[in-house]
Amino acid sequence: MNIKIIPLSTISLDDIRFRISFFPDLKSMTDSVKRIGLIHPPLVCRREDKSVIVCGWKRIEACLILKIKEIPVVYSEEKSDLKLFQTALFENIAFRNLDYLGIAEAVLRLIRFGRTEDDVIKTIFPMLGVPTTYEYLDLYLNIARCSHDVKREVFQAGFSIDAARLLMRFEEDDRMVLARIVSPLGRNKQKQILEDILDIAHRDGKDVQHILKEKEAAEVLQSSTLSSSQKAEHLRKYLGKKRYPALTEKEAKFRSRVKSLKWPADVTIQPEPYFEEKDLHVSFSFKNRKEFLHIVKNLEKISQDDNFDSLIDK
Repeated sequence: MNIKIIPLSTISLDDIRFRISFFPDLKSMTDSVKRIGLIHPPLVCRREDKSVIVCGWKRIEACLILKIKEIPVVYSEEKSDLKLFQTALFENIAFRNLDYLGIAEAVLRLIRFGRTEDDVIKTIFPMLGVPTTYEYLDLYLNIARCSHDVKREVFQAGFSIDAARLLMRFEEDDRMVLARIVSPLGRNKQKQILEDILDIAHRDGKDVQHILKEKEAAEVLQSSTLSSSQKAEHLRKYLGKKRYPALTEKEAKFRSRVKSLKWPADVTIQPEPYFEEKDLHVSFSFKNRKEFLHIVKNLEKISQDDNFDSLIDK
């Protein structure tokens, strides 16, 4: 290996064979290069008279942003793409934890470059903190083979690995549609919508597009007055009702009974999940004796209401 100063314009950005992360946060790297320069030269190799990046994509992209014309690089004479990619992978692992999109890219490229699936599971997965099973191998390969647009949407929406796993169970054409719909929501709600659609599709024998075109869902998604987050939240509630109609009816009756009792806003009352038991859970907070006695007095008053038993016999 030797260090050379070369024009940045001579480095190929089109050849991404060794790239692992496609959605890097460049701000901190750009700020660092601007303040103190390029301390660690990127590693490149020669392929077909081109300088191909092995390690240092973020550093090079930061230099491009800063309009730097020449940079120092380390040239590798290694001819094996597998060995060079492993160099890139091990450098990434040494300095940061890869997200699951990065792991997916790494797994796919290792196999394309010649490592066997068994070898990846036994030797690479432990280094990445991934369970050593074929189930996870299939999951990461499916993620890596998604379209770039789907992966970008998943990255920007902050999908958890569990939500990504659910998304992989849909057809490729449906993944982008669903990713965009659920992207404004938090991780748990993203997962909930995907689980609901999968269950409804399996139960009713309908595809995703059919479910989303049903009257109530279509009205939500086509609304010109709702924001993206409001559409996603309305759809989540609709799908919950559609997946669990009996549970939804019980919840509505329970809320109605609580409201009829004029339940105090500063006291939380919750039934057992799915109303499996008759137990109710009540919680409240107070700062002093006066607040405590006030809450207790209100609850005692409610307990004497003729409709109180209907709350218990839900």
